[in-house]
Amino acid sequence: MNLRTQKVENHMLTPILRSILKVESASSIDFESEVLQGGTLGDVYLIKGTGKHDDSDNSAEMKVVNWSAVLKIQKEYHRFGDPESWRREMLLYQSDIYEHLPDNVKVPRCYALEERADKEIWLWLEKVSGSSGTQFSLENYAVAARHLAQFQGQFLTKRTLPSYPWLSSQYLLVKTISDWGTQAIPWLQTNHASPVFSKDIMEGAMMLWTERDRLLDVYYALPRTVCHRDFSAGNLFVSKTAENIDQTTIIDWDCAGIGIAGEDIADLVGEALVFYEFDPAEAVRLEETVLSSYLLGLMEAGWSGDEKLIRHGYSISLVLGWCFRIICRAQHTENREVLERYATILNFIMEKADGLRKLEHVINNSSK
Repeated sequence: MNLRTQKVENHMLTPILRSILKVESASSIDFESEVLQGGTLGDVYLIKGTGKHDDSDNSAEMKVVNWSAVLKIQKEYHRFGDPESWRREMLLYQSDIYEHLPDNVKVPRCYALEERADKEIWLWLEKVSGSSGTQFSLENYAVAARHLAQFQGQFLTKRTLPSYPWLSSQYLLVKTISDWGTQAIPWLQTNHASPVFSKDIMEGAMMLWTERDRLLDVYYALPRTVCHRDFSAGNLFVSKTAENIDQTTIIDWDCAGIGIAGEDIADLVGEALVFYEFDPAEAVRLEETVLSSYLLGLMEAGWSGDEKLIRHGYSISLVLGWCFRIICRAQHTENREVLERYATILNFIMEKADGLRKLEHVINNSSK
């Protein structure tokens, strides 16, 4: 047994196994653990074991089975401006938000949850599989965007937006810009030339900083929906059902809240380019694939609004949410290959920003 799971004892696993198998006679025999993720905010383990239960074919015999589950231990922490984030995933499982997921969208089944006296939350979750992270193909990105829209489109049409006080603030983008922009702008002001970043990139980022309030005024007038807010390939698993139908499982909902339609797919694209090895030279292809799939999913959910509103939400979120973040990351590396990758992504972002400036009603008439 891994030393970091000494708090887990074999007798604690019997109710988990019963929940997994849906058999009341089940009991745990033994188990082992593997750290999937660890840090100051919590730890995630893969727990694998063997168990036994009555054999329906032979009442005198016990059937031995192999089983697995993910144990997510969330420690109390207070993310600035978001004090409920450490409890949010548990609260989502206790709410009705997951009850209306489309058939092809899943969250891991929750076998048990416990808010413990030592200010930890233990979530026993289904182990999921499928294409994820750097394994994601362009088709996987399209599938995930379409499925997300089928879920989010319900809140643009027939479902009322939830009003739970523990959901994250709709003004997350304001905080994101503040966090990254206040670090990026002083560096830009004192580094007028860069061996990798062009003058257009440097000046374009400074211009975006001056335009941010007008863009945000437009942004917060756009359609709102329930957002995941960490919608990246690393938190998605695309697989096939037994009937060979595409299915997307979404994990790690601790940032979820009410946001703008299009913001999650902006993160999907930004994360793909920065963290998940998607070729930045293919950014436009990725963007159009994701956007067109997302719009298709919205239509399938019954939404018939103006697609420009979704495109504006995506573009503003991508431009403001990623420009300054990438510049901050660039300050902390001397790796030429990484810097050139960032430059390619920033050129793509600046082209998006120029496109927004050409929309006169977005910038000049945003207060009307």
